[in-house]
Amino acid sequence: MYRRALASREKTLGPDHPDTLRSVDSLGAALSNQGKHSEAEIAYRYALASREKTFRLDNPNILRSVNGSGAALHN
Repeated sequence: MYRRALASREKTLGPDHPDTLRSVDSLGAALSNQGKHSEAEIAYRYALASREKTFRLDNPNILRSVNGSGAALHN
């Protein structure tokens, strides 16, 4: 379901829209919970790279992606 939501948001809002990136984070969390940490890391790194282009480095959205990446790498 997260993949479907992400595909829809990418199509309608664009790949760098904040709502699209929230879907990327949700997908990353789901993948991490399933033990698919490599895939989760890819999702979080994608979201992080997109957010770094748009926001200041202390923005909570960037910190969310950094936290998710760290969690995926930790496992």
